[in-house]
Amino acid sequence: MGLNFWLAQVSSAVAIVIVVISFQIKNKNILLIMNAAANAFICVALLLSDAYLGAAATAVAIVRGFAFFKLELRPVWYRYSALIFIYILLGISAYYTYEDNYSILMIIATVLLIFGLWQKNIIFIRFISIFASCIFIPYNIWHAAYVMVALESLIIVSCIIFLIRIFIERKNNNKTLDKVPPV
Repeated sequence: MGLNFWLAQVSSAVAIVIVVISFQIKNKNILLIMNAAANAFICVALLLSDAYLGAAATAVAIVRGFAFFKLELRPVWYRYSALIFIYILLGISAYYTYEDNYSILMIIATVLLIFGLWQKNIIFIRFISIFASCIFIPYNIWHAAYVMVALESLIIVSCIIFLIRIFIERKNNNKTLDKVPPV
């Protein structure tokens, strides 16, 4: 294993540290910047692993993050135009960086993730993130981006924990509503 392999693993490890720290951030602006930084390290790791489509899709993810954030409060047609723009960017990057059948996995997962992150329903976003991460894992294994597999696994676990917390909170809220006497 050469220097590129080890540099890719280190870059992935830095991305993991940033992602873990970002789980504690509540400020959306700081979270956006941390997400972009993590994606930049992921992009470098994938480039060093010769996973060019993954790197291009991650670069599109950086643009997606800023575009969706800036257009969040705009009229619906702005949001649709941003979604279409991001899909066009992904299509162009996929056309020029398509490598093999594993590229199809990356494209499917990225298309799903873009659509999921475009939504406002946080539960739907978490389910899509789990599904996309499960698809990213074989792609990363194929390209020997092993620390990226750990990152995707971390994302899966954190999304599952989030969903469990949400469902427990909803269940507890329903119990307390049942105990309220009728008016």
